[in-house]
Amino acid sequence: MRIFVYLLSPLALLLIRFSFLIPFRGLTQAPAPYANFQLVETWAPTFCSQPHIPCIQHFPRTFTLHGLWPADANGNTLLRCSTSRRDKDIQTEIRALRSQLRQVWPNIRTDITEDIFWQHEWNEHGICSLTRMTKMNYFQAAIRETRRINLLTILQNARIVPGSHIAYTKNQFENAVRNSIGTYIYVSCARLNNTHVLLKELFICLDDTATRYINCPASTSPRGCPRARGPNIILPS
Repeated sequence: MRIFVYLLSPLALLLIRFSFLIPFRGLTQAPAPYANFQLVETWAPTFCSQPHIPCIQHFPRTFTLHGLWPADANGNTLLRCSTSRRDKDIQTEIRALRSQLRQVWPNIRTDITEDIFWQHEWNEHGICSLTRMTKMNYFQAAIRETRRINLLTILQNARIVPGSHIAYTKNQFENAVRNSIGTYIYVSCARLNNTHVLLKELFICLDDTATRYINCPASTSPRGCPRARGPNIILPS
């Protein structure tokens, strides 16, 4: 297997590096109007525990923004809606927002630059919002909505705290956020062993203007979380 990897082209290797960005749900690739947004926040300790992901030494022990993803009415994330309008360089256009993006949408990987990260998120997801907002509107919305919610504080107020020796149920995470913002969310997990998983991401759903919290559409996708109802989700420190 190791020999095969060495024979891959640089482009193929780059695609593998970005494979973690793909959501658990099926993806809609045809140009289609989006119905809502998903503000996807990653729990950095889980993300950086993956052996194939090189993270900065002092990564934040909290949630970091993965992306603001347009989605259809069924909760499916839209992907690459317009290949003809993809950007190769967005540095100039987001220059005025750079300092804010570094605060709320940081790149915690060492194998890519922040510009590559933001550009990837725009080309893969953000571009699907062009039917109703400009690129600047999109990045401004991501900044505004990320600042608006502090998921770690919400969880701590519900007595969900980071640690490797205590597990919680999926409902505990869902209820903690719903009790704070009033809407249903999605929870995704990463496998730890045969009995437990790690919290991976929380999905906060917003309306099509990315200004109002809404219930995430009903979904049967487990998003990597066990279907068992017992406490089996760990929030690693």
